[in-house]
Amino acid sequence: MSDATQFPDLGSELSKKIIGAGIKVHKALGPGLLENIYEECLAVELGRQNLCFERQKKLFLSYMMELGWTSIIKLILSWKIKSLSS
Repeated sequence: MSDATQFPDLGSELSKKIIGAGIKVHKALGPGLLENIYEECLAVELGRQNLCFERQKKLFLSYMMELGWTSIIKLILSWKIKSLSS
């Protein structure tokens, strides 16, 4: 049995949920609003789908120990993979 048939593609299902939530928000609100409005509504939709996420997280990045800057990540999604053996 190959790995592909032994384990389900959990990333694909998660991706579908995330993209679906974004599409649902965009269809409801339409184009042209400020980014923070879409972010707020996407957070509501992700919560309705019981997806774990964090908002407005700071991330420090550096290059070769010479350049460094801080960026803010709007939404970070996380999930736990449960054991597939019963």
